[in-house]
Amino acid sequence: MHRVVYRFGRFELDSKFRELRGGGEKVAIAPKSLECLLYLIGHRDRAVGRDELISAVWGRLDVSDHLLGQTLRGARLALGDTGTERTTIATVPRFGYRWLAAVEEVTLDLPVPERTAAGDAVGDAGAAAAPPAAVEPAVPTGRLEPRAPRRRLWLGLAALVLLAMSLYALRPVSPPPATVAAAAHDGGDTYLVLPAAIAGGDVENAWLRLGGMEYVASRLRQEAGLRVLSSNQAMAVVSDDRSSASRSASDVHRIRSITGASYLLMPRAARLGNAWTFELDVYHRDDLRTYSGTGARPLDAAAEASRRFLAAQGIEVPAKIDPQPGFTELLQRVDAAFLKGELGRARELIEAAPAEQGARPELRIREARVAFRGGRLEQAEALFKTLSADTPDAADGIRARAYSGLGSVALRRGGFAEGERAQSYAIELLEKNGPRDLLGTAYMERGMLAGSLAKYEAAMSDFGRARIEMERNGDTLALGALDFNVGLVEAYRNRYDAALAAMNRAIEVSQRYGVADMLASSLLGKTIVQLEMLDHAAALATTQRFVELQSQLENPILRRRLASARVRALTGTARLSEAASELDAYLKTLPSARGDPQFDLLRRQIAYRSGDFAAVGKDGEAMLERIRQRSDPTSEASYREAARLFASAAARAGDAAAGRRWLDALGKNSGSTGDESWEDTYSLALARAELTSPTAADEADRDFTRALALADQHGRNDLVVESGLAQIRCLLAEGRGIDRATALAGRLAGFADRDYRVALATAAAYRASGDHALAAAANAKAVAALGEQATPLPY
Repeated sequence: MHRVVYRFGRFELDSKFRELRGGGEKVAIAPKSLECLLYLIGHRDRAVGRDELISAVWGRLDVSDHLLGQTLRGARLALGDTGTERTTIATVPRFGYRWLAAVEEVTLDLPVPERTAAGDAVGDAGAAAAPPAAVEPAVPTGRLEPRAPRRRLWLGLAALVLLAMSLYALRPVSPPPATVAAAAHDGGDTYLVLPAAIAGGDVENAWLRLGGMEYVASRLRQEAGLRVLSSNQAMAVVSDDRSSASRSASDVHRIRSITGASYLLMPRAARLGNAWTFELDVYHRDDLRTYSGTGARPLDAAAEASRRFLAAQGIEVPAKIDPQPGFTELLQRVDAAFLKGELGRARELIEAAPAEQGARPELRIREARVAFRGGRLEQAEALFKTLSADTPDAADGIRARAYSGLGSVALRRGGFAEGERAQSYAIELLEKNGPRDLLGTAYMERGMLAGSLAKYEAAMSDFGRARIEMERNGDTLALGALDFNVGLVEAYRNRYDAALAAMNRAIEVSQRYGVADMLASSLLGKTIVQLEMLDHAAALATTQRFVELQSQLENPILRRRLASARVRALTGTARLSEAASELDAYLKTLPSARGDPQFDLLRRQIAYRSGDFAAVGKDGEAMLERIRQRSDPTSEASYREAARLFASAAARAGDAAAGRRWLDALGKNSGSTGDESWEDTYSLALARAELTSPTAADEADRDFTRALALADQHGRNDLVVESGLAQIRCLLAEGRGIDRATALAGRLAGFADRDYRVALATAAAYRASGDHALAAAANAKAVAALGEQATPLPY
């Protein structure tokens, strides 16, 4: 491991410790200004575009020119570059910026310190840092994490998108239209290799369709350094049942429009007696040329056709004789099975390999990926650990994949700190020796892990780096997954407008490629953001789009979460009978939903909204125990949310004894992991306030105020409305504090257009205060949203 120090003039900039020193003294500089310096120095061989710099430093593009200018001004001030003639950072008109000063780059062979919770480097630079070969991701227990439900929901979505995006896992749906805009690249040529057509329906060699595609793509990428688009993109734009490489001009135009590829390579393979021919039909602009190769084995012929194509590009690659053609073919057969999602077939090939081949790291890393893709996390983890060991014969590329795999396992299990550390080592290896086409994904996953640890600046910095790598590779499909994860982190820190913008970008990409799982996951993420914004009507409209996708989805977790979001959206718009009907239908058609307590909780929420408070807490102890045991770790059900709902229903039904039981349940769960969260405090305060309001008004008011302040402090509009509505109800029911109820109604009035309960509550508060004009206006909003059913519904 190493760290890089840049020296220029009297300054030193430490890339790992994030420190700027001048004349031996530490120089004060804002974090974003320092990040700009690092990026400009790291790319000092060229001018850096404005959007590129913003994406790298902020992880998004919606940053104003003013903010960027002020950030660069801070960097120049720290360096004393304030004269009329710039000496360090030059502005390139109508483009961006360029580094000017001469730089000495010094690499120090020191271990990389771990990042703190704030994302900074810590520790003694000379101390030995143990690589995470023994990463032990945390295994969830029966206890509930303090912030588990909301975090589990978002991270579950992230895992679903990773599953949809992981190599060898894409299942394309109907080809998207040819009218979409071409992907944006930086002007360099990009190459896309499509699945090969096998002449004569050769079933025995059907593996060559995808194995040949991946083999040619790897040769162009590794031997010639060409920017070859991922096989994910090829699989996403070509239906898997196409048996011929002969395509019309409209097919070619459609594929190039979707992917933005400069060169489109369509392979064809045929066996003639004991020999093979392999041809590459190459489309470039309006030109079509064919390059052929022959050989005793199909991959020998593919290698020769690739060599001739490269020679025509002015890239001379010497003809090579594969010393182990059988092993090379085995790898491509396994890769073909991966690409088709035939994990059982991939395992069969690996297990049938001779012992000397089965021990090779190239095959074992594939075995680990198959195990991970199939959900066998223990086996995958054991293999990744072995392959990550720092032994003399371990190639950096294999070790990087292994560390990245450990990070993915940790993410799936909730071991965020362990996963972040593993991905950091993967990134170190990839930055040093590549392959760089994996670097963007490693940065993206580390950003997801950092976001899970609430290290938001570190997460967005990693997302920015991931974006640059993915754009360099022309991997627009991966950029869609990246935008999805940017949206998750923005939502987790309650920046909903930014989250929606990112989700919409992910939706556009997944629609362009027609990847059903990724599109459904992105629509689901958007729906949940809209629900948390209390924009129930918009959420319902979004759910209508993924209802049409349900039949194309195979992942039961994704289908179940889509169903849950749909019922929540219907409930939020007071379409309660429809919500109950669809809930029943999902329980019949989705076996995984029947054992998920989330669907029982949804039914009780419908009963609460309809005013059937006595039914809400019926057999509630059994339900809470099901949530506590959590036999299915992918369930969204929240113990805290359920107990709080039961307590509120008991208070509204006048059942004080039941209310005390649910309050006691909340108290026992609060801090069950030894760390009481603000949400525990909020839930206890609100439940206690509703239950004690009739007999201890002053104490209840203090608890109401505390709950509302916590919700407001943490930017949770859904909880602001929940606590505000509860206090308005209590104040009006008890005929006291009408002025306070009216003030609360005014505070919540901004949500009246989105949440019918707020419209009903504000109408009641204004009516009690004698302001009939405002009451009529609020009631009109409720009627506009709900029709005549508004009057009997409780708020």
